[in-house]
Amino acid sequence: MTRAFDRDLIEQARAVDMVALAKRHGAKLERRGVEFVGPCPVCGCGDNRFAVNPKKALWLCRVCDKGGHGAIDLEVFLTGCGFVEAVARLTGEPWPTPQCAAAPSQRVHALTSHHRDLALRIWRAAKPIFGTPAAAYLSNPRDRGGRNIDLAQIPDINEVLRYHAACRIGAAQHLPCLIALIRDAQTDTPIGIVRTPLSADGRKAPIRNESGELIDRWALGDKAGGAIKLWPHTAVSNRLVVGEGLETVAAAATRIVHRGALLQSAWALIDAGNVKHFPVLPGIERLTILVDNDANSAGQNAADALTKRWVGAGRRVEQLIPDQIGDDFNDIVAGRL
Repeated sequence: MTRAFDRDLIEQARAVDMVALAKRHGAKLERRGVEFVGPCPVCGCGDNRFAVNPKKALWLCRVCDKGGHGAIDLEVFLTGCGFVEAVARLTGEPWPTPQCAAAPSQRVHALTSHHRDLALRIWRAAKPIFGTPAAAYLSNPRDRGGRNIDLAQIPDINEVLRYHAACRIGAAQHLPCLIALIRDAQTDTPIGIVRTPLSADGRKAPIRNESGELIDRWALGDKAGGAIKLWPHTAVSNRLVVGEGLETVAAAATRIVHRGALLQSAWALIDAGNVKHFPVLPGIERLTILVDNDANSAGQNAADALTKRWVGAGRRVEQLIPDQIGDDFNDIVAGRL
């Protein structure tokens, strides 16, 4: 049963100014009649698709197809938190009855599910990549801030890489971004995205996180067990090339010839953790691992763990690694072109 003190906190949270709350999360709102309207601070779409009606205490995003009543619902939508955390955020007070809160695993599941939905809404709102700063970033030479990748080699590229001109990152930033779709490595289900902030002329433009660190790639949704499948699952025969970063794998797959052929079909596994735990897939008899030559050996250790599991499952595995410490395969491509 909700205690009086709990009810007081809930009412205090519900009384928070919804327009001010939306603006704190990056919404740029203009008054139109009784409503305040503007681009949605979650999906970034439209000039008037997101609306707050403070008189009725209602809000709605017509693109996300989400709406609700009061500041608590709005905080949940904007941040992905649960009800209890939303009340705490809005009031600045901890919830006084922990036994009434959801178990941690339930809260994590709800947050992950919300973020996955948000990630896929951003993906659907993103545009085809050619002719955008994202294409310039990937294909331009290194001296112009690019990655020397031959995008024409990647089949069905708009099913894995897109561009969003005003993508949400963090609570209040909307920036041009390269968007890469993450799919579950085994089921092929879309589960998240990786966003790379860019300048208008197609250069990487890292931004700071809450700790002040410059971050150049921002994942949203699920990442564990996922892959950026530059070649679709259906295009992979009995051989597969994997590595960590999108740029590393795409550069190797479109520019480097090994044993008389380009390193295709290829998937980017995002980070060393995903490389280490990449599952043994049915039908793949030969795996080539593009290993980052990390000074701290993180890439090498992840590749060794992956090799051990796949060899143990009776598969053939080959590791390729740059000679120079600190290099990856995009560095090799940049040095050649």
